[in-house]
Amino acid sequence: MVIHDIGMDHTALSGFTLLLEGLHQEIPKGYIYFAVAFSLLIEFTNIRVKKKRKKKPVKLNKGYDDDELNKAVESLEK
Repeated sequence: MVIHDIGMDHTALSGFTLLLEGLHQEIPKGYIYFAVAFSLLIEFTNIRVKKKRKKKPVKLNKGYDDDELNKAVESLEK
């Protein structure tokens, strides 16, 4: 999840809240604020963890030439 997704989720949550309030169903604002704050806390924690984690570059094997491939195929066919 990225910050953009959190913004979209907040917009959807606000829209859902407004819809329910239009139907005279009350949702305490504390629940809404907690949900938004919790998602931001988790996202910022994920961003910090990803920055600290350094990925090692992938070590590639050397390529095979045609003779080596032909020998491997012949050994499999036996």
